Amino acid sequence: YFNVANVSADNVINKDKLVTSVKIEKGDTLWSIAKEYFSDDYKDMNEFIKEIKLSNGLYSDTIHEGHYIIVPYYSSNNSQ
Repeated sequence: YFNVANVSADNVINKDKLVTSVKIEKGDTLWSIAKEYFSDDYKDMNEFIKEIKLSNGLYSDTIHEGHYIIVPYYSSNNSQ
């Protein structure tokens, strides 16, 4: 016995991975910045923070006020 599902390509949403530059303000942490840009495209917050650190060559969670970091995010691409 088989279950059959009809799937339409019209329901597929293409997403582009983009980056934005964020200036680190006093009191900011990787967690607070990641929380602002987190989406369901990532498994969990730890995975997202790990990607932010990798994108910026960070080996620790320490960030400094006045510096900039790159934060990846996904954007829906509906132009077909």
